Amino acid sequence: MCDAGRSCWGAAARRVRRSAAVALGLSLAALGAAYWLPAGGVPALECRFRRWTGWPCPTCGYTRGVQAVLRGQWGRAARDCPAAFGVTMGLGGAALAGAAALLRGRPVAIPVEPAVRRRRLRQAGWVALGVLLANWMWRLVHHLV
Repeated sequence: MCDAGRSCWGAAARRVRRSAAVALGLSLAALGAAYWLPAGGVPALECRFRRWTGWPCPTCGYTRGVQAVLRGQWGRAARDCPAAFGVTMGLGGAALAGAAALLRGRPVAIPVEPAVRRRRLRQAGWVALGVLLANWMWRLVHHLV
């Protein structure tokens, strides 16, 4: 039993729960915003990169693509932003992992040595950059603005 006025959770467990809540909240907010925005993306935001260069920026189309995936418009999603399928799955996975960590009180992770974890994070970063650039090239080649 916990003493009166003291938390039953240690500092590490509180950090896990806070991180899990942030992951869950941000991923659900991103998915919810993409779903409920008007068709075609964010009307109030203008892409400065596109205004200055005339080209779509590397992230152009992601909102429309995730929106199409969430609404079951697979063809539109594949045309607008092929990477939207992976982004949507990643956001859904982050939401599930955050919810599981909140329920369990500990992170959902596979124990890995720190050096291996750093290497995998670095590799994941390079893969994410490659996907971002490949998606951008797709939009440029297909004249999607």
